[in-house]
Amino acid sequence: MRSPTATRLAARTWVSCSLPLAQALFALLAIMTSLVLERDHLARDLRNTDAESMISGFRRVLEGVCDGGVLLDDGLRIQEGSHGLKRILSNCESFDKKLFQDLLSPNAEELERFAEFISETTLAGQSVAPCLRLSMQSPGGRLGVDAYHVALPHLYGSEGMYHLLALKRDVEERAIPEA
Repeated sequence: MRSPTATRLAARTWVSCSLPLAQALFALLAIMTSLVLERDHLARDLRNTDAESMISGFRRVLEGVCDGGVLLDDGLRIQEGSHGLKRILSNCESFDKKLFQDLLSPNAEELERFAEFISETTLAGQSVAPCLRLSMQSPGGRLGVDAYHVALPHLYGSEGMYHLLALKRDVEERAIPEA
């Protein structure tokens, strides 16, 4: 049997050894937690970069197939693609941050059809981009344009819905002069 002094000495030795051991274990745990969080953050950044790269690629393809593409935010303001609109509408004006509806013919029925088209497409989540014939304003009069819409939820990490419109000018129809 051990003497009480030997037991106390063993307990002190254990406490004095266990404190640095506990600190080392805590530091190791903190380092591992930070590595796991950093890895998750890096993976999330890579997914965002991949998504942005994919959108950029699709937009370049659209520009080859269509006459222009435009990216609208959740308020339907033009975020990107105003150079395509300039080409379609033969207009030098900057369309950045403008409401897309302001470019449509100022006809209540036309505006309502566009609003329904955007909301139905957003809710439906269709596999093929639906198309709507729009009448847009240009310096030479009204212009027929086919608009293909794809909803892009959480683009750029936003809470709102973005909208990508591919626009194809009607080559059969010339600008209709205003009456």
